[in-house]
Amino acid sequence: MKQELANACMDLDKKELRNRFLKMRETIAPDLAASESKKILGKLENLPIYQKAKTIMFYQSVRGEVNTQEMISRALKNGKKAALPAIIDKNKRIMGAFAFCDFSACDTVMGIKQPKIENEISKDEIGLIVVPGIVFDEDCYRVGYGRGYFDRWLKGIAKEKIVGLAYDFQIVNKVAREEFDEPLGMIISGKRIVKQKN
Repeated sequence: MKQELANACMDLDKKELRNRFLKMRETIAPDLAASESKKILGKLENLPIYQKAKTIMFYQSVRGEVNTQEMISRALKNGKKAALPAIIDKNKRIMGAFAFCDFSACDTVMGIKQPKIENEISKDEIGLIVVPGIVFDEDCYRVGYGRGYFDRWLKGIAKEKIVGLAYDFQIVNKVAREEFDEPLGMIISGKRIVKQKN
């Protein structure tokens, strides 16, 4: 079923892709999700760009996403500065990156924990950006949740600094693209690392 869907992705619009892959992601057994997230964490930490980065921007995982909580904790323990996205303006769909230190100090906005809107971190300060996604393809394009927060914020950032995290079934041959879509630098799954083709 998953392979058949992966082969048919070009025939589905983004809304249908989101719906189908969200359902698939939410059926992952918790122990399997935890095991895959650990494998992905290991690969992330082995990246030279990760090791070099002093500040890393993560996302707060929800709805069965690759778990980032341990990634954030380990980065902080290793002396790195962590940032999380926070919504600045819902109407204009604008977000920013803000310093993170403790989940208990976060606000909950649209069902996601985010740091308080203070201590904003500039894009230039961030050495690596870890982004969420629902579906990714072999050319490192992603389908997100459709609100455009990340797409707007990522404009102008060097692609090699942007990494997507995915379970293996979330990486398909090709997804439908729109004019404003831009690829990530790479995607990390439990089994492999997919790099953008130049």
